[in-house]
Amino acid sequence: MTQCTTFRLLLFTVFSFIFVTGRASEAFNQPDTSAVHELTIYAIPSQSELDWKSPSSILQTALESYTQSIFKRYSIPIGHIFIEFSTPLIDSVVLTSITTAPGTDMGRMVLIDKVGLGILGATFKGRMESSKELQKKINLFGRKKQLAFIKYRISEEAALRVKKYLEVFTKKKDGGFSPSGHYGGAFWPRYEYEGAGCSAFGISAMEIAGLFIDHPEWRVSFNIPMDLVGGNFNNHKKVKARSIKKRHYWHDGSGVENVDYIPFTIYDPSLIFNWILKQRELKGELVPMEKNKIPGLYFDARKVSISQFEPIFIKRKKPSVFIDIFRKDAHL
Repeated sequence: MTQCTTFRLLLFTVFSFIFVTGRASEAFNQPDTSAVHELTIYAIPSQSELDWKSPSSILQTALESYTQSIFKRYSIPIGHIFIEFSTPLIDSVVLTSITTAPGTDMGRMVLIDKVGLGILGATFKGRMESSKELQKKINLFGRKKQLAFIKYRISEEAALRVKKYLEVFTKKKDGGFSPSGHYGGAFWPRYEYEGAGCSAFGISAMEIAGLFIDHPEWRVSFNIPMDLVGGNFNNHKKVKARSIKKRHYWHDGSGVENVDYIPFTIYDPSLIFNWILKQRELKGELVPMEKNKIPGLYFDARKVSISQFEPIFIKRKKPSVFIDIFRKDAHL
């Protein structure tokens, strides 16, 4: 072997070492993305589609949905949202949501106690659903083609935030208080010491993970007229069902907030379910997928940035009659 050949071989070896070492060092300093962290949102539509156009229409369609449910063994009158959280950061997959505790009678509050549209923001005793319960719902409503989902692959940072959210939401505080023990439509569980409705629970988990939730197609917003709100939300006034049936419009927002009207927003499981099915027909960022013949969407959200200064739980800024009464009754 000539000196020239030996030098070239030595030079090649040195450069190869530098290149490989550099690439190895570069790889070592990069975050490990091999671990799989996923958050899945499931949506079951209401038994009968709810019409939110007016007090009259929501009362009528809600009653229709509940009436239809009476004659069916397995049904969910107003729909349901639940989550599946899979990450190596915890011992097992979390499949859960919030629901009302056994014995809850919402109908009584409207028909007997006559709280009127106060039912939308009333607080009930809540509990967390188990994985076993929800797996049965997946099997049942999947076969009935009344179930759809969105699966998000998220970063480890996002997964840690969701993990913390679930821990705090379900943990009992001093005096035995737990946010998960309170179910209601006015709650947003990212706000400190608040319970949740099923949709607020699931959508808040998405928000905490940095996922996009500002879909107008998912939610409805309107102003509840105070004269159609009764019970302890409005000096124990009794609101008759026929008064609601006669009202074909929501409050226009004139006057004083929380005195003349109560602003209200809710994510409707049926709207989310229908949106998922529609998105599967479009060519967008959300990729159609199926799991056990259940229609769904997939989105890789690992690159979604989450500000390190964004807290998981925040203080409620705008007052609400519903929340003020809840805090007073819960001594918060």
